[in-house]
Amino acid sequence: MAPRRRFSRPNRRGGGQETLALKAIAIAIVFVVLAALGGVFWFVQGRAAQLAALDPETLCPRSGPTSQFAVLIDRTDALTEIQGEALRRQITAWAAAIPKHGSFKVYEVGHSAIEGSGALLQPVVAVCNPGDGADQSAIDSNPKMWRARYEEKFQAPISAMLERMRLDEEAKTSPIFEGVQAIAVKDFGPDAPQGPKTLVIVSDLLQNQTGFSLYQAVPPLDAFWATPYGASVRSNLAGIHAEIYLLRRIKAAAKQTDALGKFWIDWLERQGAQVDAFKSVPG
Repeated sequence: MAPRRRFSRPNRRGGGQETLALKAIAIAIVFVVLAALGGVFWFVQGRAAQLAALDPETLCPRSGPTSQFAVLIDRTDALTEIQGEALRRQITAWAAAIPKHGSFKVYEVGHSAIEGSGALLQPVVAVCNPGDGADQSAIDSNPKMWRARYEEKFQAPISAMLERMRLDEEAKTSPIFEGVQAIAVKDFGPDAPQGPKTLVIVSDLLQNQTGFSLYQAVPPLDAFWATPYGASVRSNLAGIHAEIYLLRRIKAAAKQTDALGKFWIDWLERQGAQVDAFKSVPG
C-alpha cells in the first residue's frame, strides 16, 4: 500500500495580512498622488492670483505699492550734455533700486498741463517693479515670464522716457513749487498706501511764475510763507524723505547761492519733509 502524501494547507492568515498591506500601500500612494496634484493646483492658483492682484498696465499691486519714489525734473531750461548724461545714469540707478512692488514715477516741470491750465501735473513714467523673476522657482512658476514682464512694463517705459529727453528745450515759466504740491496731493495724500515715500527734486531751484520769481531775490521764508502765493503752494509733506539735486546754470550762477539752497531746504522742512541730501548734478 502506497504511503499517504501530506499536503500543507496555505496559511490563510499570512495571505490576508499581505493583502491588507498591499491595499494600505495602494491607498497611501493614492493619497500621495492626490496631495501632489492638490499642491500643484494650489501653486498654479496662487500664481494666477498673484498676477491678478497686479494692475496689467503699471504692474502695481491693486492694493497699492509697497513704497513710493517720485522724481520731479525741472527741464524748463536747457540741460548741458554732461547734465543730461549724468541725469540719465542717475534715473537708471534710482529705477534699479526700486524694491519689488514699489512705485517709481517721473514728473517733468515744463512739459505738462500744469502750465497755465490749472490741471494736475501728470507723470511721464508711472510703473511698479514687478520683480525680474529672480525670486521665482521654475518648479511652481515661470521666471522667464516674470523677466519679460519686468523688461516690458518696467524697464522699457523708463528707457523710452530717457530717449525722449531733449537737451534744447526751454520754457517761459518754472512752476517748481506747484510741481511739488501736485505730487504731494496725488501720491502722498492721506489716502496714500503705507510704506516708505521719497521725493527727489532735480532743478535749478529758480522758481519763476507770474507774480513771484526767485530770479529777483531770495525772500526770508517767514515772509514768503505769509504771502497769499506762499500759502497757495503749501502741502503736507509729513513722513516724506526728500532729496535735492541742483542743476547749475552758467547764466544764473550768481542767483544760485547758498541762501537759495537753504530757502528750499527750509521750505520743504516747514511742510514736514525730512531732507536727506542736497547734491549738485555734474555739469
